[in-house]
Amino acid sequence: MSNQSHYWTLPKINGVEFFKAQYTDFSYAPHFHEDYAIGVVEHGVHAFYYRGENFAVTPNYVVTCQPGEVHTGHPGNDLAWRFRMLYIQPSVMCEVSEDLGYHISTLPFINHTVISHPTVIQAVRKYHQSADMGDSTLSQDVQLRELLQVVLSHFSDIRLVPPSITNEKSPIHRAKQYMQSHYSDDISLDDIAQVAHLSKSYFIRAFRKHEGISPYAYLVQVRLNRAKTLLKDGLPVVDVAQQTGFFDQSHLIRYFKRFLGTTPGHYQMTIG
Repeated sequence: MSNQSHYWTLPKINGVEFFKAQYTDFSYAPHFHEDYAIGVVEHGVHAFYYRGENFAVTPNYVVTCQPGEVHTGHPGNDLAWRFRMLYIQPSVMCEVSEDLGYHISTLPFINHTVISHPTVIQAVRKYHQSADMGDSTLSQDVQLRELLQVVLSHFSDIRLVPPSITNEKSPIHRAKQYMQSHYSDDISLDDIAQVAHLSKSYFIRAFRKHEGISPYAYLVQVRLNRAKTLLKDGLPVVDVAQQTGFFDQSHLIRYFKRFLGTTPGHYQMTIG
């Protein structure tokens, strides 16, 4: 297979660029990025030189690169080298770290070039794949902040001191009401954090503590409940997906099966 690569961004996710590639005989010249690079190796060997060391990283490891650090990259054996990469602007990393209690002006340094922790690997892959599939803005927002919290907490040189969660029932209630009223919109984390009058990372943590699920998981439940009502009314599945905020019919089907154990079409047929 020939060398292939693809860059993209999401309209409402500022400061993050997505990249995926497969190379068989391509080598990067020494270069650097102005952004943080965090990626997962999918196939082959990711070979590169970075900060005075040579690395050869096999699949299911996360690799990182600090802004401004010169590095290379090439296939490490005869297999195709396939990987997914996030390029995250320093402003995003600083915003998240400050929101989590780091208030020193120096840029956070990710001091693990290769990360083997399953939670981080799964989070990077899931976030990248959901962006690839066109998941909602709120899902992307929440996944990014939770991913960066794990990386900054355990694989960087800074110490985070997240504020303790207090009783936030009223702000969370306002956010839930907003999601119930705007479930068909492409809601962002900015939207509901502003309604709650809480910082974004604190809001995610507070919502999980009070509700036991993420804000996006709650929004999905609201959408599915509304979808069930529309299906009972006989609306075609494709129209139900459109009216309940899902990206498309297959997106609705995937979540319907995951949480309700059946497809929307089968539910509509049996409930009718």
